[in-house]
Amino acid sequence: MARQKMKKDDGGAQPSFPAAPTEAQYAASLERGADEEVPARVLLFFVEGAQYALPIDNAIEVMRPKSVTEVPRTPAFVLGVFSVRGDMIPVVDLSSRLGLVSKVPYDERKVVVAMVDGLKVAFVVEKLGGVREILMSELKPVEALFVKGTVNRDGRSILMLDSAKLLDFNLKPS
Repeated sequence: MARQKMKKDDGGAQPSFPAAPTEAQYAASLERGADEEVPARVLLFFVEGAQYALPIDNAIEVMRPKSVTEVPRTPAFVLGVFSVRGDMIPVVDLSSRLGLVSKVPYDERKVVVAMVDGLKVAFVVEKLGGVREILMSELKPVEALFVKGTVNRDGRSILMLDSAKLLDFNLKPS
């Protein structure tokens, strides 16, 4: 929310509001907006040296790894659960989920807590790469199980993950 400047008047402070747009300015902004694609903000992270992304809308917070309570009869990529402000959250090792083996110890990695189809999930990644804006129209489709598409930035491929497929226990990496 923008801060409003306060003007000192005779009896007290009153907010100073910017001038409202004219009807012509409003119509022009609608025309521009109809033709332009709004960039999507994504959270970048690394798993086994490859750069991956999830829409920032899905991300709730980033944290250091916490102690995990193992849960019997879960797939190997589910490390267990931990508590975040009273919520028990499943912890998914993305390296393992993608069929890879991480060389980075658990306590040196980062955890991205995200909302996926109404469920809070903690994804364990090796390191973070920041936040970027990409145009979804730039995503090139790929034949990969958990990947929606890829886009090139600064000479590197960014793989956009499909978070719902990551949690589909029936899908197995080849």
